[in-house]
Amino acid sequence: MSLSLPQKADLLNRLERDYNIAYSRRRFLKPLVTLPELREMVELERLCFPPCESYDLRSLRMFVSLNGAGLLRLRETLPDGRRILAAFHLFDCLVSELITLDIHPDFRRRGIGMTLVSESMARLREFGHDRVRCQIGISNEPSLELHRRLGFRIQRLLRDYYGPGRHAYLLTAKL
Repeated sequence: MSLSLPQKADLLNRLERDYNIAYSRRRFLKPLVTLPELREMVELERLCFPPCESYDLRSLRMFVSLNGAGLLRLRETLPDGRRILAAFHLFDCLVSELITLDIHPDFRRRGIGMTLVSESMARLREFGHDRVRCQIGISNEPSLELHRRLGFRIQRLLRDYYGPGRHAYLLTAKL
């Protein structure tokens, strides 16, 4: 789904943006988010991906502690009034790699994923990168289509990326 300019502007204004960048040789820094926020991210990860492909608390804590981590988050209100983490996108600003994109099932097909990935690509361009890469499971057609629409092209098959018999594609795009 394409968003109108006012809708896209509204979505961009509501995004929470955090970057973990220090100009040092340290690979890991203080995590970008608190433990309760990490737990929210883990729950959304479990909703979005099968167990063999979802990141656990330890992995997500490592990613948000990387020197170079970029994190975009969107919170939305459910019909019952509860505020939830509707989406997040985690990427590495130093190596220009997209790590994970999670959209709550109730908020899919609204242009959120396109906006989050576009925003991260713009940020990577600001950091001086001219290419970006990511890995996507070969059966994840919605994500593959989203990335194709953003200019990503399959470079090669990554056999057994998620374990025996569970392959992924390496995709790249020009920024």
